[in-house]
Amino acid sequence: MRKLAVLMTLALTGCAFGQFEDGEEDDLPIVGDDDADDPGDDPPDEEPPPDEDSSDGGEPPPDEEPPPDEGGEFRAEPEAGEIPYYTTPTELCDWVNEARDTSSGHERYKGLPWRGEYHDNRTWPVRFTVDEDLMEIAQAEADRLADEGGPQGSAVGGDIRYHGFWVDGVETAQMTITAKDVPGDWDPGYFKAPLINSHGSARQALYYHDSGGDGPELERVGCGGSDAGERAEWWVIVLEDRW
Repeated sequence: MRKLAVLMTLALTGCAFGQFEDGEEDDLPIVGDDDADDPGDDPPDEEPPPDEDSSDGGEPPPDEEPPPDEGGEFRAEPEAGEIPYYTTPTELCDWVNEARDTSSGHERYKGLPWRGEYHDNRTWPVRFTVDEDLMEIAQAEADRLADEGGPQGSAVGGDIRYHGFWVDGVETAQMTITAKDVPGDWDPGYFKAPLINSHGSARQALYYHDSGGDGPELERVGCGGSDAGERAEWWVIVLEDRW
């Protein structure tokens, strides 16, 4: 403001006494535009709209998420509060190997649960190799069960605490174990699941099992699962000998 007042005084004084030559007044700054040359006061340039066809290397729009794979692996939906040890066939095979690891120090068992015998002749590996061909075989059996086919083999293990299951082909080149989980089986307050490793029948049929030379050495495993209706699930485990 002081600068503006001084300039106006000089301008008036010059006009009164004729001190400016022609054209000198053009050098006076415009009143009220002291900082007109300051680029900081210029309005910011507006960015042009993005060129949708541009190939300048900018980030492309995010890809749309692919639709869910309807042909994916079966997954169980446990009841609220339940804690199942597996919910997919892959997890079931992992659980079988984990439970066999846990039971690796126990003596082995051959034959059907409660009808065979314990022994110390170890011929099977502790952990089975998960085999894709057996995964398909086990899943096909689970799908058959979902289509209201009945379980194959001998029913074993049903008692006041745990639910039973079925064993087919014991001490042969292909052994199949079939179980059905129903709501409440995986309640942590009172487990009743057929294949839980605290179930003595499951230990003898699978987690301690070894033919001990009375049958083939089973080394591979495949698992399958399907909807059994009324929020229950079918689970199938297939064991086979080496390739």
